[in-house]
Parts: sequence; structure tokens; C-alpha cells
Amino acid sequence: NPFADKRPLYRILSEKQLFWIVATNGLYFNSDCLKDPNCCLVIGNVLPVTIIGFVYRSPPSHASRHNFQRDESSNNYLCPYCFTLFTDSNDVLRHIDKSCKGSTVGVKVRLESGVYGFISRENFPGDAIGRAEDHLHVGVVVNAKVLSVNQDKASVDLSLRSIEQGSSAFDINEKYRDSYFDIDAEKRDLFK
Repeated sequence: NPFADKRPLYRILSEKQLFWIVATNGLYFNSDCLKDPNCCLVIGNVLPVTIIGFVYRSPPSHASRHNFQRDESSNNYLCPYCFTLFTDSNDVLRHIDKSCKGSTVGVKVRLESGVYGFISRENFPGDAIGRAEDHLHVGVVVNAKVLSVNQDKASVDLSLRSIEQGSSAFDINEKYRDSYFDIDAEKRDLFK
């Protein structure tokens, strides 16, 4: 029949197929892209990601309020959970009771394709000690290495360690710079 519809029948995509279409900008329907070195979600690839938030472990409810210590170098008091400095011991107690978010567990990020990812505290660079918020800021784009892809949760686990990337985690890869890239402004923004 010359007038018959020759298109394949419409079928509903599974969640895994939908994840791979979104993650690869429509190039792949399944995990075949992991064999393609040009695919962004190959384990080991370094990708630019945008930091969208921090994940905290709240302090234990039965925690001792008087567990804080005095920092000898700055003569300030240190919250034992989030490592924030205070000038007065009463401020530390108030902070622990009302507004302490706890220790940073990791960072939530978004890839350019829109897929969400997570960088665990263990995968931060070795020089990022103390509070993660002092080194990383929401909205900043950093390079991260793909450690694993979780199709079921539609997320990616990433790392910022410079050992795994071969260069500093806070440097933007040369291929993302053009002749107009302002290196001095980047350094000022990263180390505010």
C-alpha cells in the first residue's frame, strides 16, 4: 500500500531509556554510550559541572552542647559540627541549638545535560580541609571526574580530586578557554 504509514509504532520509553536520552542529549537510548569515548558520561571523563547546593549531616540530637573548643591561633570558639568560628562561647551555644546545619557530607551538582550529580566529601581535593563552603560556592562551575553512573536514580557520582584528574580540580580545562578568557578574574572569583 503506497499510502501506509511506514513509521515504526509509538512505544513508551522506559525510565532507563529516558535517562540516557536526557543525559546524552538524545544521542543514545541505552548504556551503549559508555563504549563511545565522545560520550560525556563515560566513567573517567572530566566534565564541567555547576554547584547547586550542599548536603549536610545534622548534629546528633543527644550531642553535648559544651563540646566546642577554642581555636588557639585566632582565639575564637569553633563549632564541633560545622567548624564555624565564633568570638563568644554563648554564640556557639546559640548556634548549636538553633542554626547549626552540621557537617558537610557532599555537594549537589548539575551537569550541562541537566542530569544531577553528587560529589561526596571523600572525593574533595586534599587541600580542601575544613568547611567545604569556604572552598566551593553555589553557581561556580568546576571540573569533576565521572566515577559512576546510576541509571535507577538518574544521577552521577563525581570526584574533585586532582590526583584522579591529573590537574587541579579548580582549574578549568584548557579546551574550555578561548582567546578572550580572563584568567585573572577567574582566580579572583575562585579564591574570594
